[in-house]
Amino acid sequence: MTNKPNKTLKEIRNLFDKAQKEGRLQQLWNILTALRGPDFDQTNDLKTKYTTPIRESVLTSSQADKLNLTDYRNWPKIRKNDVVIDFSTTEEWSHFLDHIYFATKAINKRD
Repeated sequence: MTNKPNKTLKEIRNLFDKAQKEGRLQQLWNILTALRGPDFDQTNDLKTKYTTPIRESVLTSSQADKLNLTDYRNWPKIRKNDVVIDFSTTEEWSHFLDHIYFATKAINKRD
């Protein structure tokens, strides 16, 4: 076992360290926790509806392609800087939607 972290772990740690120093740690966490989506969504409809707008603001379509994400071909050519999700049409609120809601707020917050 080595005492040195690999490059990816270093990059993630640096990202979190920088966000903490700049007072944006919670915003970073809110966005990251919404990217994955629920595993319980059998049809992927819920996951696609709510994670896609968050993912479109973070990833390029080529990055989404490399990650084998669905619907990336329909993504805009540039990353979105705002996310608009209509939560009023949501029939059932869940822990997953808490993550989406807080990620949306974090993305739309202006520094």
